[in-house]
Amino acid sequence: MVQGNLQSPPRVLTTGQIARICNVAPRTVSKWFDLGQLRGYRIPGSRDRRVPLDQLIRFMKAHDMPLNGLDAGPRRVLLVHPDLEIGQTIVQRLNQMGYQAQSAQTMFEAGVLAERSRPHAIVLDDGAAGDVSDITVILRRESHLSDAKLLRLEEPNGDSALPPRGFDAKVTKPFNITQLAGSLNELFQ
Repeated sequence: MVQGNLQSPPRVLTTGQIARICNVAPRTVSKWFDLGQLRGYRIPGSRDRRVPLDQLIRFMKAHDMPLNGLDAGPRRVLLVHPDLEIGQTIVQRLNQMGYQAQSAQTMFEAGVLAERSRPHAIVLDDGAAGDVSDITVILRRESHLSDAKLLRLEEPNGDSALPPRGFDAKVTKPFNITQLAGSLNELFQ
């Protein structure tokens, strides 16, 4: 069952929003627009400009600008956990801590949610899927998820302190929400 409520970034942006994302002056954004480098449209009867999100992303990639400025606002976290009650509890606590979190019980549900919400981090419980190394390969192939941080909730097995291949971090079970939030905070720094 899907839990939580995540919002996608706005689909159309103002020059002021773009200036904050790109860390430039609004006049610079207007210049990019007026020169045709940044595609969009003018509001009828005004000088205000609007740029669709996909055009901003295209522009930023073409000019080797980091896309992390698009991630303003609360961090979106997708938890994939097979136990509905535990998943709901984790999501509730993460939301109380300022994240925008949601959960899925299956990888299919997770795929649907990830497509819609574009999470900054995916927390994957060992029990949610078969071979998690295969899943990391699939997730990294998806362009809208390639930058998402992957955190694994894994069973204690005495292996190295390093995260498993394909993951950015791991948390060993049993864990508390403070440990999970601490690991997420480290990933976002």
